[in-house]
Amino acid sequence: NAVVLMSAMDISLAAIVICAIRASSDRLGQGLIDTLVYGLVGVILQGLALVVLELLVPGRFRDDVDAAEFHPAALATAVVLLAVGGINAAALS
Repeated sequence: NAVVLMSAMDISLAAIVICAIRASSDRLGQGLIDTLVYGLVGVILQGLALVVLELLVPGRFRDDVDAAEFHPAALATAVVLLAVGGINAAALS
């Protein structure tokens, strides 16, 4: 469960940071600031997506993240993370 979630989170954040770098200014200082701001917005939106998902889905999935048995909610959460990351990345393009 944790591996599925971390993989989805890593892919999503990587897409956001890559698009933030591509969309940033060509000047070094301004480009670093742009990347930092866009990256932080992406991280905050990923966190909000997890909070909203936890509020909408019955039960507490967070209790099952480190369970030895696979939990189907791990895939649902991973899909939400990838979707939010893809939307953020596309918005930065």
